[in-house]
Amino acid sequence: SNLYTMLKHIENTKKNPNMLIAMATGSGKSFTQALWFLVLYMADMKGIFTVPSNTLADQLQKDFQRLLPREIVKHIK
Repeated sequence: SNLYTMLKHIENTKKNPNMLIAMATGSGKSFTQALWFLVLYMADMKGIFTVPSNTLADQLQKDFQRLLPREIVKHIK
């Protein structure tokens, strides 16, 4: 599962700190990104999410606001 992969990735400090998750349309990418941001926040780590357009960036921001606590969302720029 994605959560298991994320947690194992954080536990292994010798591993490259970058991670790419590719998923099909409608498979829960926004949920997975919100979950990953939550894991990074709890581990006091930073992350970068990229999307190919401003429209998708706006949608991801709305999804984060819907899926994550306000205290965490306020750290997203």
